[in-house]
Amino acid sequence: MENKTKTTMVLVEMRLPIVIVTIIISLIFILTLPSLSTTVTAMVETAMNGGRNVHPFTPAASNKEWRINEKIRRKFLTVQRTLDCHERSFTFKAVRTDPETGLQCRDYIRLLSCWGRCSSGEISDYRFPYKRSFHNVCIHDLVEKRRYELTDCDPGAPESLRSYEAMVARRCVCRRCETSSINCESSSIDLDYI
Repeated sequence: MENKTKTTMVLVEMRLPIVIVTIIISLIFILTLPSLSTTVTAMVETAMNGGRNVHPFTPAASNKEWRINEKIRRKFLTVQRTLDCHERSFTFKAVRTDPETGLQCRDYIRLLSCWGRCSSGEISDYRFPYKRSFHNVCIHDLVEKRRYELTDCDPGAPESLRSYEAMVARRCVCRRCETSSINCESSSIDLDYI
């Protein structure tokens, strides 16, 4: 009986440091990720919304929390580190020109576009061309038309030039490129530039 108690004590003493280290690592992980609760909440909302994608970085509880999440996302979300398709805010120069007078309205607008990279590959096949390719691209799954007001107009420019419409990505996915709505031909991407 005494021998069995000693064996149990030795096992407890061996496991105790492992449990302590696990708890410390868990605490460090939780403290370094302020967006963990937002991400978990978004995952639960996705499950409750019938699988619709609820992005974990949308403004949720407070604007300050959202800004912190955006900084974390920008810092760690690079082309080299992700193999997924994400919505990302880009700045574009919008220009409208009156064809009769040549007067213009212009402005810089920020809109969401799809960004990222997707898994692709080839499987060998015994028939010509001796391979089966699947090359998915990061494209929009759902878009909406959004109207912007251009503020920098030439003197005398018609009021109709102030309105600018653009398509904005609402949801992005990795899937086969559709040539009916997307230019599928592109040059190679310089990963160091992005």
